[in-house]
Amino acid sequence: MKIHLSLHRFVLGAALLAAGAVFAVSTPKINFLEVIPPPPADDSPAGQADLLTLRKVQEYRTPEQVAEAQRVSKLEPCDFAQPVFGQWIDKESCPKTHRNLREIERAAGKIMEDAKRHWKRQRPYQRDPELRPVVGRPGDNSYPSGHSFAQTLWAVVYSEAFPEHAKEFDALARRTQWGRVMGGVHYPTDTSAGYELAQVVAKEMLKDPEVRQLVKAIREEIVAQQGRQEKE
Repeated sequence: MKIHLSLHRFVLGAALLAAGAVFAVSTPKINFLEVIPPPPADDSPAGQADLLTLRKVQEYRTPEQVAEAQRVSKLEPCDFAQPVFGQWIDKESCPKTHRNLREIERAAGKIMEDAKRHWKRQRPYQRDPELRPVVGRPGDNSYPSGHSFAQTLWAVVYSEAFPEHAKEFDALARRTQWGRVMGGVHYPTDTSAGYELAQVVAKEMLKDPEVRQLVKAIREEIVAQQGRQEKE
């Protein structure tokens, strides 16, 4: 009976995807306390190094770095992949890709949000009023980085769909990590934690047949759109 029900869910999910529907993905049962360490205390050597990094970044931040920080702060799932596929990919040209990645992010994000609420780490500019962010002042907690988490999640999913581009997608996730530091809103340990947590969560989610269907739909849509681009 269990096998029969699983097969039924798989077939139903495939039919819904073919019709352009998106169904709710389950949040994996992952204990973030077993994946990432607590953030360093402010008065610890690592905590002091975190703050010194932000001060030095601000002191030597260039206009180009400001632009990069602002770019990664506004990325959506399809925009994230433009350095790999081209400027044509966006949520208008690949709506299923956008929706599927947002649904995966929604389910995974609950773990990241729980971690933020658990540790309640202040943002760098709350600790040091001399720090001046260039990407706004987020109102939630600092650890782990939500942008680093989300964009690493996208990178892992894209890499599953296009393993030939896995290194490129990972490099994009790393760019986002540094972009959040350059923006003045995260410590390096925040972004590293976001990256590491997303890696574990994403790989666990990819074991779910429903998530794998979403990944399959992402590849099919992008490949089809690539073919149209080549004909134009």
